[in-house]
Amino acid sequence: MRVEGDAGTLRRTYTRSMPTVLRPFSLLQESMQDVKTQWYAVITELSGSVETINTADIRAALCRVERIASQLKAIKQELVPLLNRHTSCGGSGEESSFLQYCHWATTLNINSNTNTSNNTEMNEKREVMRLSLCVWVWSVCMATILNDFEFLSASLSFLSCCNLFEDASDEMTLSEVSAFFSAGESTVGISHLTDKELLCTCELLYRLYTRDDAAAEISIGRTISLLENCKKSSSSSSSLLLLDGDNREWDMDKNDFGAVPCMASWVATEDYGKLSAFLLQSLTTTNTSNTTNENDRSSFSTPPLLLLFTQLMNNMVVHRQLLQSEFHKVWRPIIDINPSISSTTTAAGNTGTCTSSWLNSMEKRKLAVCSILQRESLPPRSAWPLPTALVDSIFCVSLKE
Repeated sequence: MRVEGDAGTLRRTYTRSMPTVLRPFSLLQESMQDVKTQWYAVITELSGSVETINTADIRAALCRVERIASQLKAIKQELVPLLNRHTSCGGSGEESSFLQYCHWATTLNINSNTNTSNNTEMNEKREVMRLSLCVWVWSVCMATILNDFEFLSASLSFLSCCNLFEDASDEMTLSEVSAFFSAGESTVGISHLTDKELLCTCELLYRLYTRDDAAAEISIGRTISLLENCKKSSSSSSSLLLLDGDNREWDMDKNDFGAVPCMASWVATEDYGKLSAFLLQSLTTTNTSNTTNENDRSSFSTPPLLLLFTQLMNNMVVHRQLLQSEFHKVWRPIIDINPSISSTTTAAGNTGTCTSSWLNSMEKRKLAVCSILQRESLPPRSAWPLPTALVDSIFCVSLKE
């Protein structure tokens, strides 16, 4: 891989303006592979010492991750012209003008050949789609880790408006999310959901958290369609079991994502306590059925992306909504929401309570690293307008047994 002497091209940093010279598709592929290699290195290095990791190491790692994210954004930006050439991304106003520009920019870099066969065109489209799906899935994951709300919103919106998953074959959309959180190792047993199902769920939860009812209705339609497909392919009639009473248990079928409607309902009704309880239950659910494997692996009922995504939405959206509602004034004494309070002491989902006994597998250690990076990336902000004990019980999903 060409890094030394070519860092300005392979590891191009993101700028808001479109570059004058767009990189060829092959170099974008190479740059994306470099993004993966760098991310895997960060996670692997930190997961080996997660119990004793210090603040300086966390901040140094976070700086590396931010540079990786900038490189990923640059790839994403330059893929839009190629993607527009092969898909029917529609738009109006400024969006339409931008897409027209993208098409024009692409034609400048394409050596047109009227004798090019349809097979070549189809192969080119397939490769562009494959890379685009990978880049956008990784963008959602990276934005979640970095609490980059603008990056997240833009990525989810583009996936939705361009119907990337609708135009893709199934084999293109299976395991990028799992690869992200497993640092590229075998993803067998780590996640039971495809990338399409996970991103559809994230989009639905995003619309519900932000109270965008019109967009949420569209997302619900997609979710229902996916649920129907899962029901046809699954022998289990229901993947979610809810038991009333004090001892509430959840069990998700490995080949379905039937818990999504319940998660969506809890977010829509602002029942964040039930959502946190469900996520906490998923953290203590392990899959050790493959005892013949020398490397015992863990499996979470709820994939790591959804766990960290809900923490992001709690810290970036619910926190702001409560502040805007002046919720701190309903308590006596009134809660001090001094903006100078560090985010690391006011973030829901603090992983500082993570215990050594919980870190009994590499999957859990890597999840702990991702959660630590997410916590550290929160900017300084006001405290939660709630008593600390209430924040911990409603919004905090600690990584511990």
